[in-house]
Amino acid sequence: MNLRLVIWVTSDCNLECKWCSQAHARKLSKGYHMSLEEISSIVESAKSRNLRFDVIELTGGEPTVWHHLDRGIKAFKTIADVVTLITNGNEPNKVKALNLNHWYVSNSQATKEQLAQYKNVNVLNINHKHKKPPLIPYKDSLPAKCCVQYDRFGVEQNSLTYYMGDVYYCCYAVALSKFVPVDKVAFQDDFIKEFSDKAYDKEMCTYCIGNRKIWKQL
Repeated sequence: MNLRLVIWVTSDCNLECKWCSQAHARKLSKGYHMSLEEISSIVESAKSRNLRFDVIELTGGEPTVWHHLDRGIKAFKTIADVVTLITNGNEPNKVKALNLNHWYVSNSQATKEQLAQYKNVNVLNINHKHKKPPLIPYKDSLPAKCCVQYDRFGVEQNSLTYYMGDVYYCCYAVALSKFVPVDKVAFQDDFIKEFSDKAYDKEMCTYCIGNRKIWKQL
Protein backbone atom coordinates (compact mmCIF):
# COMPACT_ATOMS: atom_id res chain seq x y z
CA MET A 1 0.00 0.00 0.00
CA ASN A 2 1.29 3.45 -0.95
CA LEU A 3 0.25 5.33 2.19
CA ARG A 4 0.39 9.14 2.21
CA LEU A 5 -0.54 11.07 5.35
CA VAL A 6 -1.22 14.79 4.99
CA ILE A 7 -0.83 16.51 8.36
CA TRP A 8 -2.47 19.86 9.06
CA VAL A 9 0.09 21.64 11.25
CA THR A 10 -1.26 25.20 11.52
CA SER A 11 -4.23 27.34 10.56
CA ASP A 12 -2.05 30.46 10.26
CA CYS A 13 -0.81 31.82 6.94
CA ASN A 14 1.26 34.80 5.82
CA LEU A 15 -1.15 35.44 2.92
CA GLU A 16 -4.89 35.96 2.59
CA CYS A 17 -5.70 34.61 -0.87
CA LYS A 18 -9.12 35.49 -2.26
CA TRP A 19 -9.89 31.89 -3.21
CA CYS A 20 -8.22 29.94 -0.42
CA SER A 21 -9.33 26.31 -0.70
CA GLN A 22 -8.78 25.86 3.04
CA ALA A 23 -10.53 29.04 4.25
CA HIS A 24 -13.29 27.12 6.05
CA ALA A 25 -10.89 24.73 7.75
CA ARG A 26 -8.67 27.64 8.83
CA LYS A 27 -11.68 29.43 10.30
CA LEU A 28 -12.66 26.32 12.26
CA SER A 29 -9.20 26.10 13.81
CA LYS A 30 -8.22 29.78 14.04
CA GLY A 31 -4.88 30.26 15.81
CA TYR A 32 -4.04 26.54 15.80
CA HIS A 33 -0.44 25.32 15.85
CA MET A 34 0.19 21.61 16.33
CA SER A 35 1.88 21.19 19.71
CA LEU A 36 4.94 19.14 20.60
CA GLU A 37 2.63 16.84 22.58
CA GLU A 38 0.49 16.21 19.51
CA ILE A 39 3.57 15.48 17.40
CA SER A 40 4.67 12.91 19.97
CA SER A 41 1.20 11.37 20.06
CA ILE A 42 1.19 10.81 16.30
CA VAL A 43 4.71 9.39 16.24
CA GLU A 44 4.18 7.07 19.21
CA SER A 45 0.82 5.90 17.83
CA ALA A 46 2.46 4.94 14.54
CA LYS A 47 5.47 3.27 16.17
CA SER A 48 3.34 1.27 18.59
CA ARG A 49 1.58 -0.36 15.61
CA ASN A 50 4.67 -0.72 13.41
CA LEU A 51 3.06 1.71 10.99
CA ARG A 52 5.29 3.51 8.50
CA PHE A 53 4.13 5.98 5.86
CA ASP A 54 5.52 6.29 2.36
CA VAL A 55 5.02 10.05 2.53
CA ILE A 56 4.08 12.56 5.21
CA GLU A 57 3.12 15.94 3.76
CA LEU A 58 2.79 19.02 5.96
CA THR A 59 0.08 21.52 5.13
CA GLY A 60 -2.24 24.10 6.65
CA GLY A 61 -2.45 27.12 6.56
CA GLU A 62 1.15 27.76 5.64
CA PRO A 63 3.52 25.21 7.22
CA THR A 64 6.52 27.56 7.15
CA VAL A 65 4.87 29.66 9.89
CA TRP A 66 4.30 26.63 12.15
CA HIS A 67 6.01 27.15 15.51
CA HIS A 68 7.53 23.66 15.60
CA LEU A 69 8.46 23.14 11.94
CA ASP A 70 12.04 21.93 12.45
CA ARG A 71 11.23 19.62 15.36
CA GLY A 72 8.12 18.31 13.64
CA ILE A 73 10.00 17.35 10.48
CA LYS A 74 12.68 15.61 12.51
CA ALA A 75 10.07 13.62 14.44
CA PHE A 76 7.97 12.68 11.40
CA LYS A 77 11.05 11.42 9.57
CA THR A 78 11.13 8.56 12.10
CA ILE A 79 7.80 7.21 10.79
CA ALA A 80 7.95 8.09 7.07
CA ASP A 81 10.22 7.37 4.11
CA VAL A 82 9.70 10.94 2.85
CA VAL A 83 8.64 14.13 4.64
CA THR A 84 7.59 17.01 2.43
CA LEU A 85 5.46 20.14 2.60
CA ILE A 86 3.28 22.31 0.41
CA THR A 87 4.06 26.04 0.59
CA ASN A 88 2.97 29.33 -0.93
CA GLY A 89 6.63 29.97 -1.69
CA ASN A 90 6.96 33.18 0.31
CA GLU A 91 9.79 31.87 2.52
CA PRO A 92 12.31 30.35 0.06
CA ASN A 93 15.33 30.57 2.35
CA LYS A 94 13.47 28.98 5.24
CA VAL A 95 12.19 26.14 3.06
CA LYS A 96 15.57 25.42 1.47
CA ALA A 97 17.23 25.32 4.91
CA LEU A 98 15.00 22.39 5.90
CA ASN A 99 17.01 20.06 3.61
CA LEU A 100 13.98 18.09 2.47
CA ASN A 101 14.20 15.79 -0.55
CA HIS A 102 11.60 17.92 -2.31
CA TRP A 103 8.65 20.20 -1.62
CA TYR A 104 5.67 21.72 -3.43
CA VAL A 105 5.52 25.43 -4.27
CA SER A 106 2.47 27.29 -5.59
CA ASN A 107 3.49 29.43 -8.55
CA SER A 108 0.29 31.44 -8.25
CA GLN A 109 1.16 32.72 -4.76
CA ALA A 110 4.92 33.33 -4.85
CA THR A 111 6.43 36.39 -6.54
CA LYS A 112 8.79 36.10 -9.51
CA GLU A 113 11.67 37.07 -7.22
CA GLN A 114 10.75 34.37 -4.73
CA LEU A 115 10.31 31.73 -7.41
CA ALA A 116 13.74 32.59 -8.81
CA GLN A 117 15.26 31.49 -5.52
CA TYR A 118 13.82 28.00 -6.00
CA LYS A 119 15.67 27.35 -9.26
CA ASN A 120 17.98 24.33 -9.39
CA VAL A 121 16.60 22.87 -6.15
CA ASN A 122 14.22 20.01 -5.41
CA VAL A 123 10.98 21.91 -5.95
CA LEU A 124 7.78 20.58 -7.50
CA ASN A 125 5.78 23.46 -8.92
CA ILE A 126 2.02 23.78 -8.63
CA ASN A 127 1.27 25.74 -11.75
CA HIS A 128 -2.50 26.23 -11.67
CA LYS A 129 -4.15 29.48 -10.65
CA HIS A 130 -6.62 29.71 -7.81
CA LYS A 131 -10.27 29.35 -8.76
CA LYS A 132 -13.47 30.05 -6.89
CA PRO A 133 -14.54 26.82 -5.14
CA PRO A 134 -17.90 25.32 -6.12
CA LEU A 135 -20.90 26.56 -4.13
CA ILE A 136 -23.30 23.92 -5.47
CA PRO A 137 -22.83 20.21 -6.19
CA TYR A 138 -21.74 19.34 -9.71
CA LYS A 139 -23.70 16.69 -11.60
CA ASP A 140 -21.96 13.78 -13.32
CA SER A 141 -18.81 14.29 -11.23
CA LEU A 142 -18.81 10.88 -9.51
CA PRO A 143 -16.76 8.90 -9.14
CA ALA A 144 -14.42 11.84 -8.78
CA LYS A 145 -11.21 11.95 -10.75
CA CYS A 146 -9.25 13.03 -7.73
CA CYS A 147 -6.05 15.08 -7.93
CA VAL A 148 -4.59 13.16 -4.97
CA GLN A 149 -5.16 9.64 -6.24
CA TYR A 150 -1.61 9.41 -7.57
CA ASP A 151 1.78 10.57 -6.39
CA ARG A 152 4.22 12.60 -8.50
CA PHE A 153 5.45 9.38 -10.16
CA GLY A 154 1.94 8.28 -11.15
CA VAL A 155 1.72 5.59 -8.47
CA GLU A 156 -1.75 5.11 -6.99
CA GLN A 157 -1.78 6.06 -3.34
CA ASN A 158 -4.00 5.86 -0.30
CA SER A 159 -3.99 9.47 0.84
CA LEU A 160 -5.64 10.64 4.04
CA THR A 161 -5.39 13.66 6.33
CA TYR A 162 -4.71 14.16 10.03
CA TYR A 163 -6.45 17.27 11.37
CA MET A 164 -6.53 18.17 15.06
CA GLY A 165 -6.86 14.66 16.43
CA ASP A 166 -8.86 12.99 13.66
CA VAL A 167 -7.99 11.26 10.39
CA TYR A 168 -10.11 12.25 7.38
CA TYR A 169 -10.87 10.65 4.03
CA CYS A 170 -8.81 13.17 2.06
CA CYS A 171 -6.97 16.49 2.26
CA TYR A 172 -10.07 18.51 1.32
CA ALA A 173 -12.53 16.81 3.68
CA VAL A 174 -12.47 19.39 6.47
CA ALA A 175 -12.72 22.25 3.98
CA LEU A 176 -15.79 20.60 2.45
CA SER A 177 -17.52 20.19 5.81
CA LYS A 178 -18.90 23.66 5.09
CA PHE A 179 -21.27 21.98 2.63
CA VAL A 180 -21.80 18.38 3.72
CA PRO A 181 -21.04 16.17 6.74
CA VAL A 182 -17.72 14.40 6.20
CA ASP A 183 -16.62 10.96 7.32
CA LYS A 184 -13.72 10.87 9.77
CA VAL A 185 -12.09 8.44 12.15
CA ALA A 186 -9.84 8.94 15.15
CA PHE A 187 -6.16 8.02 14.78
CA GLN A 188 -6.77 4.42 15.81
CA ASP A 189 -5.68 0.94 14.80
CA ASP A 190 -8.49 0.49 12.31
CA PHE A 191 -8.16 3.70 10.31
CA ILE A 192 -6.23 2.08 7.43
CA LYS A 193 -9.01 -0.46 6.95
CA GLU A 194 -11.55 2.35 7.22
CA PHE A 195 -9.92 4.28 4.38
CA SER A 196 -8.70 1.42 2.18
CA ASP A 197 -11.56 1.80 -0.31
CA LYS A 198 -10.75 5.09 -2.04
CA ALA A 199 -13.74 5.12 -4.36
CA TYR A 200 -14.07 8.93 -4.37
CA ASP A 201 -17.83 8.64 -4.58
CA LYS A 202 -18.66 10.68 -1.47
CA GLU A 203 -21.21 13.50 -1.56
CA MET A 204 -18.41 15.91 -0.69
CA CYS A 205 -16.62 14.97 -3.94
CA THR A 206 -19.37 16.77 -5.89
CA TYR A 207 -18.22 20.07 -4.34
CA CYS A 208 -14.50 19.41 -4.40
CA ILE A 209 -12.06 21.65 -6.24
CA GLY A 210 -9.66 18.69 -6.18
CA ASN A 211 -12.04 16.73 -8.44
CA ARG A 212 -10.59 17.18 -11.92
CA LYS A 213 -14.03 16.67 -13.46
CA ILE A 214 -15.11 19.83 -11.63
CA TRP A 215 -11.85 21.78 -11.98
CA LYS A 216 -12.08 21.70 -15.78
CA GLN A 217 -15.55 23.27 -15.62
CA LEU A 218 -14.70 26.09 -13.20
